[in-house]
Amino acid sequence: MNTTTQTLASHKALAMQAAVEQNLLHEIQPHIVLVNIQGILDTASALSSAFPENTRHCFAVKANPYKKILKVLKQGGMGAEVASATELELALKAKFRAAQIVFDAPVKTVQEINRALSLGIDLNIDNFQELERVAEWFEVNSSPSNIGFRINPQIGAGAIDSTSTATLTSKFGIALNDEGNRQKIIDACRQYHWINTIHLHVGSVACPVQLLLDGVTAGYNLAQEINASLGQNQITQLDIGGGLPVDFSHDELPDFKAYAAALKQALPDIFNSGYRLTTEFGRALIAKNAISIGRVEYTKSAGNQAIALTHLGVQTLTRTVYEPEYWKRRVSAFNPQGILKRGHETRQDIAGPACFSGDIIAHKRLLPLLQPGDYVMVHDTGSYHFSSHYQYNALPRLPVYGYRIDENRQVKFKCFSRGQNTVDVIEDYS
Repeated sequence: MNTTTQTLASHKALAMQAAVEQNLLHEIQPHIVLVNIQGILDTASALSSAFPENTRHCFAVKANPYKKILKVLKQGGMGAEVASATELELALKAKFRAAQIVFDAPVKTVQEINRALSLGIDLNIDNFQELERVAEWFEVNSSPSNIGFRINPQIGAGAIDSTSTATLTSKFGIALNDEGNRQKIIDACRQYHWINTIHLHVGSVACPVQLLLDGVTAGYNLAQEINASLGQNQITQLDIGGGLPVDFSHDELPDFKAYAAALKQALPDIFNSGYRLTTEFGRALIAKNAISIGRVEYTKSAGNQAIALTHLGVQTLTRTVYEPEYWKRRVSAFNPQGILKRGHETRQDIAGPACFSGDIIAHKRLLPLLQPGDYVMVHDTGSYHFSSHYQYNALPRLPVYGYRIDENRQVKFKCFSRGQNTVDVIEDYS
């Protein structure tokens, strides 16, 4: 293991033991999420140092919308990419400045468009009908917002269709290769001088880096074509999205430096062509910086298959439960004192608390035999886990704690969200 890998692994073990010792896990609170604050800051720094100084890096809020986590990211120099009106308000509550926010919602109302433009928040237009609404604003108002076209370069899918956004028939953006659309984009830029950005995002997780590079190349070439056609450099910004793959099989961060080098190799002039770049990474920034922990309540055997019944399941690991072949997560076993269990390993199903048979977060996983009172740790749950809570059986949201480890290897926790109790959930349904 390299130094970063060793640090990630040791910090998780320390945080796990400290959570037990400091009574963050108990009868009433049998499951929690722990977020590595310094890990987030270090990852944001790695991203920033990989790109030119004038690049704006915006965190995809949908990956993890908790306000206190957004504040940590802001402290690390990040902006915010928002894909709904509520995410926009969350970014504002987290004190991001308007110039740090990009509004990318695919279905924006007139009121949402007007609010963003009145605040000076950058906005990427998804379709030509939305263009008409933005144009109506500028007929009677002005705004410092940078306005972009989101294009769909139609270059294909990665291994997971649901997270691929540059397919032939994707719902996102203007289909660049559909008949007439390329010229419509150029004509719109000629008509509306306030359009100055080309935006794209081709997907994430299982999209190979080459697919990301092909998408950026398509956006870059379109910007060049627009400026050449208009005889001036009206397009001054390229928003290249995010999507850098994350390997969930080990403790290693995505390599932003290698991605930036690959961009430069594919487009040698991209960093010195005069375009200001914006990125929109989400999962790559935060996935590795959180763990989810649940207590084992019962164990049993069925058909000679060992099963551990835990408090972690579909409520937070929704994709893992429904599409385990794509969203497999590492699981580690810990004893009641929060110490990693060792010894003979047995194939076990790790089951969640929901009342349906598919609520299994790990199938036939080799682990030391779990017993009631033990804990399971699910690795790499910083993104798209507790941002997409699944409330089947009225299961509550998990508590979330940030942690730091000092020079004496002491763990200090800070409550980011107390989660929900029964009263909170009942109120939601009242």
